[in-house]
Formats: sequence, C-alpha cells, structure tokens
Amino acid sequence: MGVREQPITRAMKYGKIRRYKCRLCGRTFNDYYLPEDKRVCTRCAAKAEGDKGMTVTERAIDSIRMLDGAYPRDGLDKATIEAYRAALADLPPILITATGVLLDGAHRLQAYRLEGKTIIPVEVDSTMPDEPTVEQILIYSAELNARHGKQLTMTEKAKLVRGLYGKSINGVIYRTSELAAKLGADERTVREWTRTQREDEKTERQRKALDLYLQCHTQEEIAEKLGWDQSVISRDLQDFMQNGKSAEMHKPDPLRFADVWSFVECDKRFGHDFKGRIPGQIVQHTLYYYTKMFDIIVDPMAGSGTTVDVCKLMLRRYRAYDLNPVRSEIQKLNILDGLPEETKGCNLIFADPPYWDMNEAGYQHPEGSLASLTLDAFLAWETDFAKSCKTMLAKGGYVAFLIQSQTGPSVPADREYIDHSFEAYQRFVGVGFTPVRRISVPMPTETLTPQHIEKAKEERRMLGLVRDLLIFQKH
Repeated sequence: MGVREQPITRAMKYGKIRRYKCRLCGRTFNDYYLPEDKRVCTRCAAKAEGDKGMTVTERAIDSIRMLDGAYPRDGLDKATIEAYRAALADLPPILITATGVLLDGAHRLQAYRLEGKTIIPVEVDSTMPDEPTVEQILIYSAELNARHGKQLTMTEKAKLVRGLYGKSINGVIYRTSELAAKLGADERTVREWTRTQREDEKTERQRKALDLYLQCHTQEEIAEKLGWDQSVISRDLQDFMQNGKSAEMHKPDPLRFADVWSFVECDKRFGHDFKGRIPGQIVQHTLYYYTKMFDIIVDPMAGSGTTVDVCKLMLRRYRAYDLNPVRSEIQKLNILDGLPEETKGCNLIFADPPYWDMNEAGYQHPEGSLASLTLDAFLAWETDFAKSCKTMLAKGGYVAFLIQSQTGPSVPADREYIDHSFEAYQRFVGVGFTPVRRISVPMPTETLTPQHIEKAKEERRMLGLVRDLLIFQKH
C-alpha cells in the first residue's frame, strides 16, 4: 500500500474516522481525514504502487505474529477497535513481512479477531527483512503513523523517540533530525525529549574521543570509530585543548621541588603489581617538569602500563610498547628492533630498561630480548637506542632514562660496581644529546630482604640503592 503524502493536521490527529468514496474506482472506504486528492482506497493504492515491494493477499489470522515491544502505542484504543469492527469490509489490509510478522495494523488485527474472523487481508512488504528487529518495526510504524491513521499521542511519540535515539537501524544512526523526519515532528520538540540522552551521549562521546586521541589516533580515525562527523569530534577535542587548567588539577601531590625523588610505595592509580614496576610518581613528576598537555610520550618498555595511566590522568598523548603486552593500549615491540616509525615527532621518551642481568630473579629472559644480552651487548644497545631516540624525537624533545647502578656477583671481578648512569650519560651525549638533569630516584630500603642484608654483611659489601633519572634534550 502506498504511503499517503499529506500534512499532519489537527483533524487527522483528533478527528473521527470518516467515510470516503475512492476517486479512482468509486468504492467507499473508511479512514481518518484525507485531503480530496488522497481519497484513494487501499486496493487502488496498492495496485498503483505494486512495483514498490507490496503484495496484497490474505493470511490466516493465527499465522500473524506480533513482536514484544515492537509497536509504538502504549496499548490498543477500544473506541478505534469498535469503529473498525463495524467497518471490516472497508478497512485497508494490515502490513506484514513475508514470514507473517506484523508491521502495521494492530487495531485492525484485533477487530478481525473480535469479529471471529480467521482470515484477514494483508499486504506483504518484501522490502522489509523476513525477521525484522524491534527497532526496524518501530521506525517503520512511526513513519507510517506520521502520514495516515490514528496519530500517536505526544507521550507515545516522546517514549518512542527516547527508545530509538542513537540506535543504528538499516545503516542509519537515528538522532534528532532523523527521528523528527520519520515522525513528522518538530525537531526542537524531539531535541527537548532527548535532552538528557544527548547530554549523557555527549559526555560519553567526549570521554571516548579523548581516550582515542590520547592513544594518538587522528580525528578522522576517531570519527570513524565512534560513528560521528569529524567536525563534532573536532569541537569535542577543542573543548579539552582550551581548558588547560584541567591538566594542572593533576600535578603531583605532594610535588617534589628538589632533584631527589624518593618514593616508598607505588601510587595505586598507575599500573598494577608487576615485576619491575616503578612508582608512577616518577613518571608523573617527569611529565610535569618536561612536557605539556597533549604532548606525545613514548614508553618502549611499558610493562603494566604505568606510563599509560599517568598520561591519561595528565592529558598526555602516548604510544606504549612492550615485548609482552598485558593491556590493549600497549603494542608489541622488541626494543632491540628500534623505535617504530610512528613515534617520529614525539616529545618525550621514557625508558626504564631491564638492567642487563641485575634483576635476573624478577625478569624472564627470552632469547633475543634486551634482558638476555651480555654486559657489552647491553652497553652497545644503549648507543643504538640513543641514536634511535635522537631520530624520533621532535626538536626540543626529551629522553628520560631511568637506570640503577649495579652491584653483586654479576659484576666483573675487576670492578666493585657498574655505574650505569655514567655509562648511559656517555652514550647519549656521544650521539649529540644535551644533558639537562640527573635526578636521584633511590630504590626504597624496603626492597632489601633480610637475606640480602645478612649476606652483604658477611661479605663486607655495600648493597646498591642508587638509581638515577637522566634527562637529555635534543637540540
């Protein structure tokens, strides 16, 4: 049956069913208010538009199925049903799918049932799926209702709009303009009905957009992932960029003002229990002093994601990697292969490498990994890494290299300890970096076990707690 194009008038919304004479065949039929040029009976309308997927036939009433929650009315109107019972012969066919799912005509179907009928005229809409979803039926019924028949009440329309807002139906995401067009409603009214949903949607969209932006996705990629126009995503991100004070809200507290940063415990907001985990406060202070909001931070040995969590809190963009990623935000990388090309132009590289075999009990040493190297190979890697950092950093960018001096049985017999800070300093300066700061970040004494202490006493040997954060800058 063709959809009758006509303006929605007060008479259509609130008038009674009227009797008309078809201007094509002369047959009489009942319907709500119709302008003169639209007074065509169902059979003539179906015949005229038979090439649009409609087939008029009859079906057993018991074969017609109604899906729960798939129809926009709060309930059936008794007066309408009684009026239809008195005029069955003049009623248009109900609309169904090929498998008998009701699309439109619940009042007519009930009128036929109450009259004891077993067969009902139907129109099969082959353009609809055989088994449509609830949302597909709702939007289909809403469009038909906007153009003919007993109109939905404002309460029913509001409920329908709220239920369909933001849903993807037949490849279309229904928001205010799409819903207003389907229901024949004023868009300002639809916006008022969906105000709370739109506010919640905006908050959630901005949260997701920011999260993806911090992961270094482009605005185009974010728009595609979230299903929004790029201009909307751009406005969302501009709001964050213009609100620079938000980053200051998350500066370290308490803030370390000197170049000795001592932390006994790890801040639980950053990372999780993990071999080799460092206090996130170290990363937080580093970003506070040497980066600004939305700078790009690279951590090629991200572990449990401590740097990721700090970047999220302080609104820094990040690229995180690890040989064995444990989080979706961390990509797989063997740092022996160098920094990925996508890190080019970053503003700070934070590196906390496994210190050769110092943490043998805490790290796995898979063949071909950084932790499996000999001392000479490890020191050679530092030179290669420094060169890679210099290539990838933006001009003025920084490297923050966290390293601990080495003592213990693994140190060569002719040396009491290895000053890894001194070794790293030589290599980074050697490839052209400018040294900026040497910050003392001592290991907490709590990391020493009673067994370590007793053995050191027996051997008259000092244990090592010296750890430095070396800051270098590319000019």
